[in-house]
Amino acid sequence: MQKVLIVNSHIPWGGLGQFTLSLAKGLRDYGYTVMGLVTHSDEDNYENFRSINHTTTYFGHIPKLLRYLAIWWYIFRHRPDIIIINYNAVIHFLLPFIPKCIVIDIIHNDVDDFYRISGINEKHIDAWVAPTPGIKEGFIRYSPFERAESDTRVISHGISESLHAHFSDSSAFVITFVGAVYEHKGADILPDIFEKVTLALPHARLQIIGEGKLSHSLKENFHAKGLADKVQFLGVIPHEQVREMLASSDVLLFPTRVEAFGLVIAEAMMEGAIPIVTLLPGITDATVTDGESGYLIPKDDIATFANKCILLGNNPILKKTLSTQAIDRAKTVLSLSTMSHRYDTLIKELL
Repeated sequence: MQKVLIVNSHIPWGGLGQFTLSLAKGLRDYGYTVMGLVTHSDEDNYENFRSINHTTTYFGHIPKLLRYLAIWWYIFRHRPDIIIINYNAVIHFLLPFIPKCIVIDIIHNDVDDFYRISGINEKHIDAWVAPTPGIKEGFIRYSPFERAESDTRVISHGISESLHAHFSDSSAFVITFVGAVYEHKGADILPDIFEKVTLALPHARLQIIGEGKLSHSLKENFHAKGLADKVQFLGVIPHEQVREMLASSDVLLFPTRVEAFGLVIAEAMMEGAIPIVTLLPGITDATVTDGESGYLIPKDDIATFANKCILLGNNPILKKTLSTQAIDRAKTVLSLSTMSHRYDTLIKELL
């Protein structure tokens, strides 16, 4: 049984953390011995990661210089066949010194620092994986080495199938935002979008799942607009509860400005919530087919975000059609089984 070592700095609540849990589960189901190595923090989803893997080791309590030595010794002793890196500079610096194995680096964001770290000691990396064509293109543009193009594969993130039947409450039009409550997720324009929606759909309700530095100012803004009674701030909630909330939502409203993939978009589609999201070329349009499984909106276009919500709120047949098509696309293209099969194929190709 081949041993796969998945390396993270931590296992956060957000998309990177959920992807890591899904990857570990998918590879375990394919018969790999899955080991976890976490270098910096054992908070958030660490215990869930531990529960999936055959073994998981945490090094964050060790002083920095000794940590490098301890991680090297761990890899030397356990001799994994495959190492999969999730944005972790520590393991990149150690690559020249570890026993020969297959190394796969996953690029998780369209940000220069992610591209920079993915390129450290590139001669010791067998393949890179980008979750969308846009991330692959960004990595190629950033990287000075030719292998960035030939050895980077696009494998979409995958999610588990729904455990919930999609339910739409006819007495309310339920809009849900899921993510960090920060500018880069577009949280700052939620009040302006929702204000326009409620003028046409007085029965609309907004749920905000997540926390961040804008939480307090958003509450004040909604209150000033007289919308406080229509908006619910749920904070950070367990992942299964997020999926359940999406299953009872009509729309995922996601005016994000930066994404590598947008795992919550795929989760919303799997649960039947229609994604109304920012068009990020090569990224969100690789997940959502505009007008079929959701809507892609120009960045910060408040009026169009609102108008698409209003369109669906006024047209139950269209809403049902797009919801069904979103579920079908998620099951076909964005499932955990599809992702796991593609990683298994890549590993077998590289071995």
